Amino acid sequence: MQALLENLKRIASEPASNDELDTARRFLADVFAVRMETVGAVADMVVSLRVLGLPEDYYDVYRKEIRVITAEKAEHSIAEHLREGHAVIAVAGDAERIAPVLSHFGDRDHLQPGKRIRARPLRSGESPGSHRAHARSRSVVASHALRCRW
Repeated sequence: MQALLENLKRIASEPASNDELDTARRFLADVFAVRMETVGAVADMVVSLRVLGLPEDYYDVYRKEIRVITAEKAEHSIAEHLREGHAVIAVAGDAERIAPVLSHFGDRDHLQPGKRIRARPLRSGESPGSHRAHARSRSVVASHALRCRW
């Protein structure tokens, strides 16, 4: 958990190197070949297009746009979407055993399996512990959602 939060902080505060950017662009553009290995996978992608109301050429356009992302565009997107104090991390497992280990990472909210809790951003002056997230999985024994400040 500590390494994850440290990496998020580094991503938010340091620009990506050219090698990191090239690797990310290649991966994101080329992962489609791997994702479309089966007829079922292709069907899932088509269903996603329909359900989300995306145009038929969405994946082609996405791949082209990914390939031309500049360091400046990446930094702008990171600044817009990865903000300090807004990380929400869900951890699944035995709440009694996990809670003490996670206590120093931030406030915790115990989410009951199968119970829906509405997610919303923190309001000005609101404490991180009051933030809630969605929890719907019946297979999860117990979980914690953390809003961590780094």
